[in-house]
Order: sequence, then structure tokens, then C-alpha cells
Amino acid sequence: MNSHILIGYAFDKTHRVILDGAPYAQIKKAYIQTKVSDKYSKLEIWSRANGLEKSKRLRNTEGIAGAVDSADGETSPGDDFKIDEPAETKPAKKRKGKAS
Repeated sequence: MNSHILIGYAFDKTHRVILDGAPYAQIKKAYIQTKVSDKYSKLEIWSRANGLEKSKRLRNTEGIAGAVDSADGETSPGDDFKIDEPAETKPAKKRKGKAS
């Protein structure tokens, strides 16, 4: 039977073997549980026979959580972000050719 390895890469560029020598079903359960944690920036599933099976980069939720201001998900502009005027809309171009 083919065994798999689950490897997690931390934000400080170190890696850790989370689960080694387990069947794919166990690796997939551990992958889903580890994916929601804030410990890792990247997760990889490796097969001993086939090599890299799956690689997933994870978001850093600490930086994203600070940008969300209200309950409906709107972001508030910071000190380095300034909106002067809204962008102008261009009129739609007419299409040349056969009209249907």
C-alpha cells in the first residue's frame, strides 16, 4: 500500500512533518484540520511512490483580520491609501458588423 507524508511550512521558513507513513485518508483528514490553523503558510502532501501529490499556499489571516473594519466585510482605507475621486466611466463602444 502506498504511504503518504504531510509537510507544513511555517511563516518563519521552517518545515515540519505533520504526519508520516499514513494512508491517504488519514493524511487528507489531517490536511483539512491543519489547513484552518494559523501555524503554516504552505501545506504539501507527498506520496512515497509518486512524489508531490498536492501543494497549497495558505493565507496569513493575521494581516487580513486587521484590514476588515465592519461586519459586512468592507475594508477601511489606511493612512497609506487615499481615494481622491472615483474613476470615470467610459461610454460603451459600438460594435461594427452585422446586427442581429
